[in-house]
Amino acid sequence: MLKFTIKEFKMPYSEPFSSIINPVDLLTHASFYVETFYNNTLLEKATAFAYQTNNRTYLVSNWHVFSGKINKPNEHGIHQPRINGAIPNKLRVWIYSWVSQDKYTGIGYYFDFNLLDEDEKPLYIEKAYRDNTYIDVALLDVTNYTFKTPDFEKNLGTPFCANTIIKPEFTSNYILHPSDDVYIIGFPFGRLDNSHSAIWKKGSIASDLRHSGHKFFIDTASRDGMSGSPIYRIVNDPLSLLKNNNGNIIENEAAYKIEFIGIYSGRIIEAPETQTDCFRPFISIPSYDLSSAAQLGIAWKKDVIEFLLK
Repeated sequence: MLKFTIKEFKMPYSEPFSSIINPVDLLTHASFYVETFYNNTLLEKATAFAYQTNNRTYLVSNWHVFSGKINKPNEHGIHQPRINGAIPNKLRVWIYSWVSQDKYTGIGYYFDFNLLDEDEKPLYIEKAYRDNTYIDVALLDVTNYTFKTPDFEKNLGTPFCANTIIKPEFTSNYILHPSDDVYIIGFPFGRLDNSHSAIWKKGSIASDLRHSGHKFFIDTASRDGMSGSPIYRIVNDPLSLLKNNNGNIIENEAAYKIEFIGIYSGRIIEAPETQTDCFRPFISIPSYDLSSAAQLGIAWKKDVIEFLLK
């Protein structure tokens, strides 16, 4: 059984949003700062988000975050731990924004979820290819768990979800092409200040999505802590203006067309030069090793979530 604990926290400057806000502003609060633990030992800082499909709600991040392992097996077929030989058994998630409130209040809670059952089997959904390399996206089903305040008197409802937070009138139907700008919303190096707000990193699509399978490349200078971040395509739409409840345009502000397009999972460099064929695999690069960085980020298409659920 998936267990959780909760704790309340507040932003130092908490001001509720106006009832009329540009939909792009909500995206900041659909990304959640997370930490993984082995018992009480902190292992890694990363990002996650909620996703809804078929009346179920999932926490989504990278497989390497949930598992604590390298997704490509070594020569012995073993997926080695990434950090100090430890495998995480607990996930801590900070959440501020809830569908039931339909706004960001500045008051949030963190929840601790078990990642492994009593037999140390994963509680999250994962999937490997035939070569035993794991898809670097994993899902933790939280549908049946009630998010409540610390006093257990108030049901907070469902967290903002990356794929449902945008109302239909603001949803983008633009076709994605190489060179299109995208935005990765997460927590580089963990929380950078006391606001608990996600950071926006801009990039551009660096692959032809028609031929890239489940994943594609983004040209971006991202950093540790952004693993598991949702990725959005955002286009300013001058023909779509924000209106108040009376139908009046608010200060002539144009709205945005927005689409959730995928999940970020780290940067890459080429494998050692001893491998010379054109299909050389790629490996992760530490954030401090910039001498050989290609500044290419790995992005998994949003469709991989449904693929994991098949």
